[in-house]
Amino acid sequence: MHFLSNLHTHSIYSDGADSPEAIVRAALGKGFRSIGFSDHSYLEGENWCMKYAAAGDYAAEIKKLAQKYSGQIEIYLGIEFDSSSDPVFYKDIAFDYKIAAVHEFRNERGQKWAVDDTAEIFAEATKSIGLEKAICGYYQTMSDFIGSFKADIIAHFDLVKKFNRGGRFFDEGADWYINAAFGALEKVQESGAIIEVNTGGMARGYMDEPYPSEFILKRALETGIPVTVGSDSHRKETLDFYFDGALEILRSLGFGSVKMLLGGTFADVEI
Repeated sequence: MHFLSNLHTHSIYSDGADSPEAIVRAALGKGFRSIGFSDHSYLEGENWCMKYAAAGDYAAEIKKLAQKYSGQIEIYLGIEFDSSSDPVFYKDIAFDYKIAAVHEFRNERGQKWAVDDTAEIFAEATKSIGLEKAICGYYQTMSDFIGSFKADIIAHFDLVKKFNRGGRFFDEGADWYINAAFGALEKVQESGAIIEVNTGGMARGYMDEPYPSEFILKRALETGIPVTVGSDSHRKETLDFYFDGALEILRSLGFGSVKMLLGGTFADVEI
C-alpha cells in the first residue's frame, strides 16, 4: 500500500520553493488522492512564515485550485500554526485542518532560540538554558499549546532530536527525556489529535529516521493515538519522501491503519 496524500506541505506563501499549483500538478503526477497546504502561520519578523497580509490570498488560491482540479484530486486548505502565533490573525479563515507545531526554546526572560535552525543555535540554547531544562520546556510548551489550541495534527512531535544523530546532545533513553515526551503525548491523547510521522528531517539530510522516534510511536499505539504520514515538504519533489519506509516502521510496530484526509474527514486507511 502506498500513502497517496500529504497534508504537511509548504509553498511560496511561506518557506516553500514552489507555487501551490506546481505542487498540485506534482501530486497528480504521483497519483495522490489528496493534497493539503499547511504554510507557516505569521510570526512578526520571521521570513520563513507567511506574511500577515498574505493570508487571504493564500486561502483564496487554495480554494480556487480545489475547484479547478475537482474530480482529479482533493485539495485542502490547512495551516501549520506555531505555538507563538496569535490565532486572531486567522479568525476569519475557515481552514479544513490545522497542524500544531513548536519551533523554539524560551528562557524565563522570554529570550528565544530556534529548535531546528542549526546545530550551533541548538547548542547555544541548551547551554544557556540548561539541556534538560530546555528540552523539558519544549515538551511543556507543546503540552500547553495542545491544551489551548484545537489542532487536528501534531507536527514533528520530537523536533528536538533533529541535530541529535548518534546521541550528539542527549540520550533519548534517559528517564527525564522519556518522561517529558510521554507527558506531552498524554496531552495529545486527551486532545484527540493525530500524531504525524514526519519525514522532513530525513529529506533535508539531518536524520536517518522520521519524527517521532519508534518508542514514542509505540506509546502512541498503546494509548490509542492515531497517526498519519507527512513529508513536511518544502519542494514538490519531496511530497512523498520515504513514505513507504514510514509505513513499514508503523507496520513493524503493530499499526494496522493510518489517517488520511478524504472526503473532508480523516479516514482510517489500512496499511
